[in-house]
Amino acid sequence: MVQKFQKGWSATGELALQWGAQHPNTSITGRGGYAYLKKTFGAGARNYVLGGYISMSGDNPATADKYEGWDPIFSRWPKYSELYIYSQVNEKAVAYWTNTNMWQAEAVYSPVKPVSCRFTFYRMNSSYPFKGSASTFGTGTVARQHAAGARGLHP
Repeated sequence: MVQKFQKGWSATGELALQWGAQHPNTSITGRGGYAYLKKTFGAGARNYVLGGYISMSGDNPATADKYEGWDPIFSRWPKYSELYIYSQVNEKAVAYWTNTNMWQAEAVYSPVKPVSCRFTFYRMNSSYPFKGSASTFGTGTVARQHAAGARGLHP
C-alpha cells in the first residue's frame, strides 16, 4: 500500500502473514512487513525525510509445538549489505531474514539534479534471543557495540 497525501507527505506499508504446518505436529505462523512515513520537499521533490519500521517475526523458544519465525521464501537478497547476510547463517541460513526488528530514519538532500546525499540510521534488534552460541549473537535482543568492536545482541 502506498498512500499520497497533500504537501509532499506519503505513507507506505506492506504486511505478509504465513501459516500452515511442517512435520505433522508443528504449526507455522509468521509475519513480515514494513511501514514508512515520508515527507518530500524542494524543487522537483528531490529532497526527503523518512521514518519507518521493518519487522520479521522470530520463533518463540517457549512454544516447541509452533514455529512463529518469518520464512523469507522469496526475499533472500542482501538489501543492507552483501556481507551481513552471512552473519545470519548461525541463526537459520544465509540471508534468512527472520527474528529481526529495525527502526529506520533517513534524509536525502539533492542540491542539484545529478547529485544527492543520503543519511540513513538503522536501529536493529530481535524479538527473541538467539538459541545458539552467545559469542556470535550475545544473549539478548538489542544490538550493542562490544568493546572489541564486534556487533552482538545483548540485554
